[in-house]
Amino acid sequence: MEFNTSFESKLEIDSNYEDGAVITSLDFAHNLQFYETPPTVNMDYRPAVDLAIQRHQVLLAVEMAGRRFPKFSENYMKFLDGQLREINFQIAISSSYASGQATSSILKQRQEDAQSHFLLLIAFSETFQDRQWFLQQEVDLSHFRILCERNASIRDFLSQNNITYESISEDEKEHQRKELFAGCHSAKVKYFKKMKKLPPEEEAIEQRRFVMQWEFYKVPFKESVALL
Repeated sequence: MEFNTSFESKLEIDSNYEDGAVITSLDFAHNLQFYETPPTVNMDYRPAVDLAIQRHQVLLAVEMAGRRFPKFSENYMKFLDGQLREINFQIAISSSYASGQATSSILKQRQEDAQSHFLLLIAFSETFQDRQWFLQQEVDLSHFRILCERNASIRDFLSQNNITYESISEDEKEHQRKELFAGCHSAKVKYFKKMKKLPPEEEAIEQRRFVMQWEFYKVPFKESVALL
């Protein structure tokens, strides 16, 4: 997909940007983001375009990785990691610091991550095909980034966004393993090592990424955030 630079004329960017704009740790407390609210800081025109172009290169790399390898396989992860390093999109290949320990450089990268996301959202908003492409690459990028995070960091992210979950006990895991083994004779039982209970989600059901039981589904820990 070619990048259409005509999106530049659609962006309303304040050219009177002040370098003294304050970025606080509360604004971007984690490398991972849900991109719920566009950043309100003003930007110079040229830096905004540069951020958008870089984000487009990132999404093209995500698309290329998905075409070359099974998504989120070992080869996929290695390839995309290398591509993102070449593009210098460091925020996607660095695990978050513990709460309150982010440097000013990390906070700036988190802010630019959010800015570039919304700039591309504008650029790819005209047609259904463009919107669909943008959404798919962003979802895959987020999934990749989650898999690169430490479990403790993911728990911080869930807590910061007021998302609660219930861990499954060892007895329940073993009971579930026996039931699945009896039904499909699968020996790959490590899948249930870190499962969580979450509210049901139709798309996740269709993709068979978890076990559905009563009003809950059970899913590996890192998959839980990807489903969100």
